[in-house]
Amino acid sequence: MKKKKEREEKKHETSPVRHLQLELQKLRRELRTTARVYTQRLEHELIAATDALGRYAPAEKLTREQLHRVRDLPSWCGNGGCDPRRVAGRICEESTA
Repeated sequence: MKKKKEREEKKHETSPVRHLQLELQKLRRELRTTARVYTQRLEHELIAATDALGRYAPAEKLTREQLHRVRDLPSWCGNGGCDPRRVAGRICEESTA
């Protein structure tokens, strides 16, 4: 009898606190998923940027313009606040040109 009572109490609990707890749990799951997807995307972009840099010729064979662009890439990143998509796109543009 006691278990039945407990089950009924939990089933009918619709307090604002419980509702907020459920919403926070849902938000936490969504945040984890979003963070995982974003991290994978960033890793993919960084791999693409690294591969594109590997396609550059040795520094001795690059034009002055290409050398300046390669030299400017680290300044885009600053203290880790870069947008890898932008950097990867720029590197890919340069490596195909």
